[in-house]
Amino acid sequence: MAVSHLSEDEQTLIEVLREIALEKVAPRAAEIDHTAQFPWDMKELLAQQDILAMPFPTEYGGIGTSELAILMAVEELARHCATTALILCCQQLGATPILLAGTEEQ
Repeated sequence: MAVSHLSEDEQTLIEVLREIALEKVAPRAAEIDHTAQFPWDMKELLAQQDILAMPFPTEYGGIGTSELAILMAVEELARHCATTALILCCQQLGATPILLAGTEEQ
C-alpha cells in the first residue's frame, strides 16, 4: 500500500522493511519473547539495513526519512515483534532531543 505523503525512496524502504520483517523478524519473535533477552541480532539486522539511520539527517550520516516513514517502519516491525520495533523507537527517542536542541558538537 503506497502512501502519497512518502517519497518514492521512503515507499521503497517501507516495502523492503516489510519483507525483512516477515522473513527475518517474525521467525524470531516468539523466541525473543520467551527468553526475554535483548535481540542483538535484530539490532544488527536493522543497523545493516540502515533502518537505524532513519531518524538522522543525511549531513549526520543518516538517511533523513520523514516522521511518517519512521512511524510506518515501527508499525511494520511491530506487526511481527514489538521488541524489535522498540529498537527503532528508542533510536529515534534518543536522537530527537539532540536533533531539536543539541549543538553541532553533540
